[in-house]
Amino acid sequence: MIRILRGISLILLLCSQLSLSQNEWTLQKCVDSAVVNNSKVRLASLELGKSEIIYEGDKLNFIPRVHAGASHGYNWGQTIDPFTNEFATDRVQYNNFYLSSSVALFTGLSNYYQTKISSNQTNIRTAELELAKRNITIDILTAYLQVKLNEGILNMRTKHLEYVQEELAKAELLYENERIVEGEVLEKKARFSTEYFQMVLAKNDWKKTLFLLQVTMGKEPDSSFRISDSISLSCEYSINELELEKLAQERNLLLSKQMQGQFYPSIRLNGSLGSGYSENRTEISPDGSINAVPFGNQLSANFYQSLSATLTVPIFNGTKSYAEIKINELEYQQLLIEEEQKTLELETKLLELKFDIDNNKLAYQESKESYLVSEKWYENNKMSFDLGKIDYFKLLESKDALMNAEAEMIQAKYKLIFSELIYFIYSA
Repeated sequence: MIRILRGISLILLLCSQLSLSQNEWTLQKCVDSAVVNNSKVRLASLELGKSEIIYEGDKLNFIPRVHAGASHGYNWGQTIDPFTNEFATDRVQYNNFYLSSSVALFTGLSNYYQTKISSNQTNIRTAELELAKRNITIDILTAYLQVKLNEGILNMRTKHLEYVQEELAKAELLYENERIVEGEVLEKKARFSTEYFQMVLAKNDWKKTLFLLQVTMGKEPDSSFRISDSISLSCEYSINELELEKLAQERNLLLSKQMQGQFYPSIRLNGSLGSGYSENRTEISPDGSINAVPFGNQLSANFYQSLSATLTVPIFNGTKSYAEIKINELEYQQLLIEEEQKTLELETKLLELKFDIDNNKLAYQESKESYLVSEKWYENNKMSFDLGKIDYFKLLESKDALMNAEAEMIQAKYKLIFSELIYFIYSA
């Protein structure tokens, strides 16, 4: 039995050194890794990239559009040749080359506001990316501190199991020397089994939270992954929910102005130039034969240019445009109300976090005092037990009270750290 206990002692010694690793991850390193690898952050980054491309494209709406084209074909049967305006009854080869351009001179400022909307959308996507980074930071902080909490509970369970193991080893020696009855040994074995089971549960909880932390980071789970005792965090966020609400209101106003442009006339300038070739255009050669005019000569002779302006005046399209504007105005009022709600929520959140910090400080201080009292009680009972003044059950009662006090102190400690860091993140 003693050999088995020594083997278990080696396992427990390894478990008690969980935080020792050559490549420990600090809280800051975990956050930095998550900001790069987490899928939600990467999706927000891609959305920002799409918005930037759209914005750059909308800025080019002010320059003319230019198109070039060429065609080559044959006509059979009776048709009018576009270059000679004569009927052709035989098979005729034709070619056409052109260059056309158009530019919007006035569209009710539609292009102007579209560029503004695209710029606004890029700002919204930038804000959403910052919020995604902030949210993943909170997720990592929660998972990281949960690992530290479970690690502390596991270390506590490990130390308590070592104590029970020592008591069992003493009892077995006393039983071998016939100083105690077998029932006392069996009692301590049952106690050891219970504590060992609790230690295994604590170890599984610790492993599970380590796994979840790595998944949240966007990292491939690794059994050798360990975190350090460092719980420091440095982060800056350039925008919050209130600024997002402002950007949404700005977008709504820009959309309204763009819709109002639908009631104005639009003016577009169009221009084109080109030339062509047709076998139907012939000439009499010096030897009296009839041949098609050479390709180069026709291109020069058939060269054409055109310039036109198009005016479009909206007269009636039902009430669609008017209804869209009115709906947009109502949506703007909704956004104003949502901003008021968001402002109140944020102020309430910060106030609650301040209260949490004060309460958690008080709870942590009280838990430390409770731990010291429980520790003193256990030490006194241990001395009394060694002198034979109290029985084993009384000693276990004080030991359990000490272990519970230590667990409460560990939980209070990480609750305080969490509330302080969350307040730091939101107030940043």
